[in-house]
Amino acid sequence: MEYVALAVQQPFATAIIEGMKKIELRSWKTNYRGTLLICATKRPVVVLDDGEVLPTGCALGTVELVDIRPFTPKDVKDAWADEWQPGLWAWVLKKPRIFKRPIPVSCRQRLFKVQISDDELM
Repeated sequence: MEYVALAVQQPFATAIIEGMKKIELRSWKTNYRGTLLICATKRPVVVLDDGEVLPTGCALGTVELVDIRPFTPKDVKDAWADEWQPGLWAWVLKKPRIFKRPIPVSCRQRLFKVQISDDELM
C-alpha cells in the first residue's frame, strides 16, 4: 500500500502516534487531507529515563490529517510547544494507529510517498 508520509523528530513522532501530541507545527501548509504515515527521523536519538531508546529511521503508524490552520495560542498545549509563535501552521491530527512494530523508512523533507507491503504490517 502507498502512504503519504511525514517525517517527525523524536520524541514528537512517538507522542503523535500515541495520541498525546494532537497538533504538528509546520512553517508550510498543504492541500492534502487524509491518512499520514508518521515516520521518525534518524536524529535525534532519544533515550528515556528508563533506558528505552525511541525508534528512529522508521514508520511508527498513521494518523488522519483533518485540518491545517494558523497556529493560535490555544494550540500550544496540544502542539507540545513552549510558546505561541506567529506564522506557523497547526496540522490537526486525529485517529492515531500504532503499527505492531516499526518499519524501516528513509525519511525526506515535506510530504513524501512510502510503499509498505501488507507483510510488513503484520
